[in-house]
Amino acid sequence: MMGSCSGKLKTLIGFTVWTVVAAVAMSGFPRYAEGALRIGIVLPLSGQMATIGEQVSEAFRFAVEELRRNGNLKGDSLELIFADTGGDPAQARAAVAQLLSQDRVSALIGGIAGPATWEIARAAQRGQVPFLITTASADSLTRQGWDYVFRLSLPVQAQIGAFAGFIDNGTRGIRTAAVLHDDSRLGPYRSETLLRLWHARDIETILISGFPAFSGDFRPLLAKAKVKSPELVYLLFSREDAPLVLRQVKELRLNAKLIIGEAAGFGDPELFQKDADAAEYLCVLTQWAPNAPYPGVTDLAEAYRERYDRMPDYRTAQAYAGMQVIIDAVVRTGTPTPQNLRRALAKTSMATVYGRVNFESGNGLTNQNQPAMLVLQWIDQQQEIVWPRKLATKRLVFPNPGWRKR
Repeated sequence: MMGSCSGKLKTLIGFTVWTVVAAVAMSGFPRYAEGALRIGIVLPLSGQMATIGEQVSEAFRFAVEELRRNGNLKGDSLELIFADTGGDPAQARAAVAQLLSQDRVSALIGGIAGPATWEIARAAQRGQVPFLITTASADSLTRQGWDYVFRLSLPVQAQIGAFAGFIDNGTRGIRTAAVLHDDSRLGPYRSETLLRLWHARDIETILISGFPAFSGDFRPLLAKAKVKSPELVYLLFSREDAPLVLRQVKELRLNAKLIIGEAAGFGDPELFQKDADAAEYLCVLTQWAPNAPYPGVTDLAEAYRERYDRMPDYRTAQAYAGMQVIIDAVVRTGTPTPQNLRRALAKTSMATVYGRVNFESGNGLTNQNQPAMLVLQWIDQQQEIVWPRKLATKRLVFPNPGWRKR
């Protein structure tokens, strides 16, 4: 909790809401007629995704404190109300109903798990309160024509499209591929998309295989991949399982020209410090990196590391940028009613720590931002940007050296 903030904890109808009242607003920050401007932040603060949810809630608090310290916020009051979805659709419906009907928030922000985020988005549209999705990537969220729903992050199809560009131009010559995933919803969904992508490029999919999450031993799955000898291995595992998966890749000496993991599991730059050589040459598909060339990134990374003794990941950047966008919209409204905030968000065009933010509509999407997709690679135990080339900090090492040559 921020040192200058007062807080209270209240339990409501089987779920929990954290309220942080921050005496923060910016010069020119309009005073809402009913008092403090209320922003609802909806995250999974319990259940299997609680660790991620708590980290993102921390990032929202950190963003408000840093924006105030840097002079962007001062004078009036802003009230952040944190609601727990538990990553569950039913709990999300209850949480957002509380925020809209009783807490009377003027905007919503957050959203990590797809099914829960869908319920929040649907309720926000019905209640005509703007909702800025920071992380959830399900394609359907911005394909409903909902004019009160905005998304900062890329949808799945756009992420895979960016990956296709990397495959086409950065890693020519791959002919066989495998997808290894846990038994979450994400694995089968991504696998279908990747299968279509590789089929269009005459890349033979020789293995798509799942394994129970949190099993503690992924060697049977990895051994199956080793026998097949794919040239590309695509990994879809949770943040909790990712370090173990890589240690067991190293143990079994699973070789491939390219091994790539998605940022949801493999993007945290602190995860592999204890066994950094296991991560060497691993690529990560992500929407942000602590060395991304966007304004304020270096200051964010340094301040965050000083405060929490770890580097920020892409979800932290999304939360921070989300607060930048919401605050910018509030300033431009004059009177920050939900309707005015929706109109202001639709006209957003600003630089943030997550890159430039513009909400565009077209090609079946509504209010969708288009951030750059990055490919990182661990080189000399550091995460380097290797794609796109115009943003690269190091040249891609491809193909990967075999374990005997490391």
